[in-house]
Amino acid sequence: MCNLIILVGYRGVGKTTIGRELADSIGYDFCDTDDEVVRLHKASIVEIVAREGWQAFRQYEKEVLQSLKDREKTVVATGGGAILHQTQWLELKDAGLIFWLSADEMVLQQRLENDMAGSEQRPPLTDRAAAEEIAEVLRERIPLYRQTAHYQIDTGKNGIAQAVKQIRQLLSQNSR
Repeated sequence: MCNLIILVGYRGVGKTTIGRELADSIGYDFCDTDDEVVRLHKASIVEIVAREGWQAFRQYEKEVLQSLKDREKTVVATGGGAILHQTQWLELKDAGLIFWLSADEMVLQQRLENDMAGSEQRPPLTDRAAAEEIAEVLRERIPLYRQTAHYQIDTGKNGIAQAVKQIRQLLSQNSR
């Protein structure tokens, strides 16, 4: 089985929840890149963005991504915007398997509206209404997710257990 399993996708697709579940089910460590940034900089994402801006947060995120390539037996949940660091993904794509977790825009909007903790931890990316922001950001990121990921899992149609099962099946078929 692959030593490094990386989950990418927009906010609300279930990267952290599925990542933890997957890691537990295969006996791997779990790493959330957003949590790593928070731990290393001793501030929440909201605080980092308010104090230093999105550009500083993206730089911290990039540094965390760079540190992943030598990890072993680890499932990684990345932040939704981590996909913007294309140079790092070239290395990570060779180091492990990348799964793009996706869901349609309506599902994402409902999940994000129902996730009160998420809104406190993650500031908006634009000044637009939620539905407009999701559509705008996905237009930019879907091509990046598509070109970066080895596999795509639709978490809008599958529950957590089904998504984990699908990933495990793909892992067993892949000898990386």
